[in-house]
Amino acid sequence: AAVPCVWQGAPAFACAVPASMVRLQRRDYFRAHVPLARNLRCAVRVGDAQDARTTRAIDLRILDVSVTGVALADAPPGFAPAPGTRFGGARLTLQSGALDVDLEVMYCREAPRAGSAPAPLRIGCRFVGLPPRGQALIRLCINALERERRGRT
Repeated sequence: AAVPCVWQGAPAFACAVPASMVRLQRRDYFRAHVPLARNLRCAVRVGDAQDARTTRAIDLRILDVSVTGVALADAPPGFAPAPGTRFGGARLTLQSGALDVDLEVMYCREAPRAGSAPAPLRIGCRFVGLPPRGQALIRLCINALERERRGRT
């Protein structure tokens, strides 16, 4: 129970630190973290879309996912797409199935990392024109990730 007290000269309440806490996301759409063991992937094609001989697929790890977009990592050296870059026909490989989507890069920045190892890139992308079937597949993936997370805690 909270008890009245004075903190820095002003009235306040004091209470014991709880044994556990619930963290709520303050966003329109829930974003689920993808555990490293899940290994969900996203393959994007880069190069001249008009010339198949010059295109190549870049395989990236999905860090988190929502119905509005994904955060990606494990980019090869030299791959740092600028905000606004579009990847048409990117392939998401989720536990709920594979899904082809169009992505737009919103940011590309170094992710914080402890120690002296080079900082990996984190690439945040939004879905462009994701159809209802795609949204449903992503919701299934998010629900499965959350059930798995709750089972571990």
